[in-house]
Amino acid sequence: MPLSRLTDMNAISHIATLIIQVLTIPINNFKPDALATITTGMGEKERIIAPVQAWNTNDYPSAQYLLIAGANDQEKYYDEIGFDHLVDPPYNLSRLTARVICQPRDQHKDLNTKGQMEWLVRVASQLGINCMLLYAPPYHITRAYLTLLKVVLKTNASLIVAPKPLEVPPSTITSEMGVQVREMIPGEIRRIQEYQNKGDVATLEELEYYIDTITPIIYSSI
Repeated sequence: MPLSRLTDMNAISHIATLIIQVLTIPINNFKPDALATITTGMGEKERIIAPVQAWNTNDYPSAQYLLIAGANDQEKYYDEIGFDHLVDPPYNLSRLTARVICQPRDQHKDLNTKGQMEWLVRVASQLGINCMLLYAPPYHITRAYLTLLKVVLKTNASLIVAPKPLEVPPSTITSEMGVQVREMIPGEIRRIQEYQNKGDVATLEELEYYIDTITPIIYSSI
């Protein structure tokens, strides 16, 4: 049910339920085929640093691919990310294989979260990826996950996705906005509401159906 159809108190309960259910999807023993992240033009380099570090140290031995979706090239701190850029600081990619895949530069124009997720699902389908671990900052992980889930459901993709919130202190200042990460949360809540109404973000019912479907599969692989 879109948030716009709820009373204020119900809306609070609704968004809290979305966030809690996303953040409690079991990942401790998750065995992904791929690590995935979405970059932004907001200067949040940790979006790339964290999954690259996990890839370098083989934290997830089952992961055969590292997928990095591009950013909107119109944003202030846009930084083109390609394989050549990843070997340099601050990313320091050291596990060099052809299985590190970045979204092509010609697809970055006016790129948004939905477009990034469509690329991830499309690449996963092409490469036979069945399980994916999605990295995003804590303030963004719920909307990012719900957007990816909506693409999975719309395309009938056979893809199990688990969320991996980045370890970012709430007081961290975002480069482009100049505010603390915790101050980004109200904007994310508004966007979840807006994009649910547009059909680009999964509803609570869709999330719960998906979680009920994937949880036994995740636990069966432990």
